[in-house]
Amino acid sequence: MLQRLLAPPLPSRLDTGSEAFEQNRADMLEHLAVIEDLLDEGTFHTLKIPRLFVDGVVEAPRGAHFTECPPDYGRDEAFQREYAATARDPEAWAAFRERYVDAPSHEAYLAAVDAREGVGS
Repeated sequence: MLQRLLAPPLPSRLDTGSEAFEQNRADMLEHLAVIEDLLDEGTFHTLKIPRLFVDGVVEAPRGAHFTECPPDYGRDEAFQREYAATARDPEAWAAFRERYVDAPSHEAYLAAVDAREGVGS
């Protein structure tokens, strides 16, 4: 399987045979992100976050929950209302935090979200 890598293009004036180039290349490879679907909808020019500011890319299904990530999923308005309601009650916030915020993993968080309505996105 061919994996595409997100990395800045190298200027053509570089001496690609030099030891310094090879060291810089090795250092850069340690910081590359392997991407599978990131560029399916366009080129790296269409990314909203300038790569200059990216230190890493992680695949996290529904990672923007409860906000939207079109076209993959929309806002979870019911979850947002549940979250907002906890602001009025310290005990409700503690329960919300324990269930969602302090979940031991992203997968556990998603399972808790799905369990509240019995549906997954």
